[in-house]
Amino acid sequence: MDTNTNTIMQLQKSVRRLRYGMAAIAIGAGVFVMGAMQDQQSRDVGPHLVSISATPATRPGMTTLFRLWSDGSIDRSVVDNGVTKSNWQIIQR
Repeated sequence: MDTNTNTIMQLQKSVRRLRYGMAAIAIGAGVFVMGAMQDQQSRDVGPHLVSISATPATRPGMTTLFRLWSDGSIDRSVVDNGVTKSNWQIIQR
């Protein structure tokens, strides 16, 4: 009788482990599917800054800053003694 009881208990434990394993697989698959359903645009990375350079402006004490972006666009800003005089303006797309 003892062996039958042990065998039944072992089978119950195996069934319990199997159910927990199946639940974990189902949850993992759900998380994977929800991640795959995200909007592609939300994962796109925008252009990043490649280079920045500074040149003297036409007026004394002023500097022009140029930024080159990974998509090939260039913008500039004029700085007067460390204070930005203008917003960044796109000069090439």
